[in-house]
Amino acid sequence: FGFNRQSGRLFALDQIKGLAVSVALGIPFIWLALWLMQESGRLWWLYLWVAFVAFSVLLLWIYPTLIAPFFNKFVPLKDSNLQHRIETLLEQCGFRSNGIFVMDGSTRSTHSNAYFTGLGNSKRIVFYDTLIKNLKPAQIEAVLAHELGHFRLNHIKKLFSLQIVYFLLLFA
Repeated sequence: FGFNRQSGRLFALDQIKGLAVSVALGIPFIWLALWLMQESGRLWWLYLWVAFVAFSVLLLWIYPTLIAPFFNKFVPLKDSNLQHRIETLLEQCGFRSNGIFVMDGSTRSTHSNAYFTGLGNSKRIVFYDTLIKNLKPAQIEAVLAHELGHFRLNHIKKLFSLQIVYFLLLFA
């Protein structure tokens, strides 16, 4: 569909960075998993599940501030009119954010989107730069309203809860 704009060099760099993140986070977790399996007796799977849930929550918290910036550049939204519209929408939805950012999505794709991510003080709203460039403020607000609909309807909490139950059954 012509969305891809990623160069071979950027693709290779993303692969190397992804591997580095996987190693940096995966090896300690695998070590913990093996240690729990060895030291926890018959309930090792329950302790490992608790560790897995804690690790998942940690990832949700650190992703926006530590992992995502490793791959993309994020700058605060500069359009004060759009920012005011977004902040008004966030207040109406009861969504608390620690910033509204624009990501350099155009380095990889012509696709436009918005998302929210994070937990607690790392929660943020992110717009692709292509979205800001190609849509009018009312349209951008509508895209974000769709994403905030997932928040209002607790889709994120429900999905995370289902995944926790799924992994409990898997570990058991």
